[in-house]
Amino acid sequence: MTPASTRPVLEAYLDCGLLCRGFARLRCERGEESRLVAFSCKGRGFFPSCLGRRMCATAANLIEDVLPEVAHRPLVLTFPFPWRRRLAQDGALFGVLVQRA
Repeated sequence: MTPASTRPVLEAYLDCGLLCRGFARLRCERGEESRLVAFSCKGRGFFPSCLGRRMCATAANLIEDVLPEVAHRPLVLTFPFPWRRRLAQDGALFGVLVQRA
């Protein structure tokens, strides 16, 4: 990120989750308790709460909707430590190794 684009991202982060920037009131069905929940910025920067929420939503979607409908097989592919830097820099070599796996 360039310094010019960093300022708006940081300002959005500082505004994220503040009640004065918008909120929803949640009430118990029996009416005994209510809470205010601040709106989040839904940013893609370095916002831990927004990214965590997005990760949870994506995982729930995969577990509930995608994976039961699609045949899949978990596969873990590891390489020796001396190879990893070279494979990270050489996409063609990595592609050849992955195709043969």
